[in-house]
Amino acid sequence: MNLPSSFALVFLVPLCGIFLFRMFLLRGLDYTSAGEAGILAGATPAITALLAMMALKEPVYP
Repeated sequence: MNLPSSFALVFLVPLCGIFLFRMFLLRGLDYTSAGEAGILAGATPAITALLAMMALKEPVYP
């Protein structure tokens, strides 16, 4: 991988991981309550762990 494509990747990953998540979360608040959005935001790590366990066969430790 050459330097310009690596540099572009450094900006693309945070864009998808932070900016788009926040944008979709705020857009979703137009359709639901803040309480339901809080529940979804709090459940995100657990859902991610379950998906990783099932799809990627990742070990889950307590």
